[in-house]
Amino acid sequence: MANVTTVQVLTDLRTELLADAGIVSAIGQRLYMMQAPQRSPRPYAVYNVIAHVPTLSHDGDYSQARIPIQVDVYADSEAAAISAADAIKAKLIGLTATRGSTSIQVGVLDAERSEFEPETELRRVSIDFDILFAT
Repeated sequence: MANVTTVQVLTDLRTELLADAGIVSAIGQRLYMMQAPQRSPRPYAVYNVIAHVPTLSHDGDYSQARIPIQVDVYADSEAAAISAADAIKAKLIGLTATRGSTSIQVGVLDAERSEFEPETELRRVSIDFDILFAT
């Protein structure tokens, strides 16, 4: 697979996530890249690239890349945020899929944390994953 871009990977990942009934039940189609529209109905999720890291090998093969991503779930209640985050985790942990032009493999859950956002009065659950894909 040649010239797969980060945007393609993230677009294909979104399609894969929204094909899951548990995720759609929790957040509908409200899964946004980078930023949610203002006044988005809740709960919703936003995913961002934390970094883009080439996977190196001893023989110089750069045929795979790693993208650490963060998914933030926002909701009015802690229970709704946790429930939606759990649906996303259930889909991502151990995921291996080909969607569109991308062969996606999700490594492990790197981190998870919960917060209350006083400015918006929303609860947020953040989960970090590594996405591996062929370049």
